[in-house]
Amino acid sequence: SGPSLPLTLGRADSPVKVEAQSLSAKMAGESTQARLDVSAILPSIVASQGKVDGLTLALHSDAFDLKGRAGPVSGTVSLDRIGLDNPLIAPLIAGKVVAKVNGRLAPDSV
Repeated sequence: SGPSLPLTLGRADSPVKVEAQSLSAKMAGESTQARLDVSAILPSIVASQGKVDGLTLALHSDAFDLKGRAGPVSGTVSLDRIGLDNPLIAPLIAGKVVAKVNGRLAPDSV
């Protein structure tokens, strides 16, 4: 833990408030087949629909095409808590959520 940088994204009528504690992006190699490592620690994300606490992200690709915005990606996303305004869905995602991802990103699909 430590200090975080407050950011506001989105539109004025529907802002997304993000606290960024750590952001990192590293790239090596040719831009059409770059080795890419991205990580983030976001203590808080608040939007009109709800709030996320303790988001940690670590993504890796051995051959990501930066110009084409496509390539294989693997990694982990974890959230300490998700708070939603919807009382029907909120109990289904109570507690910590961890997802391991392994797939392919493209400009129009995941």
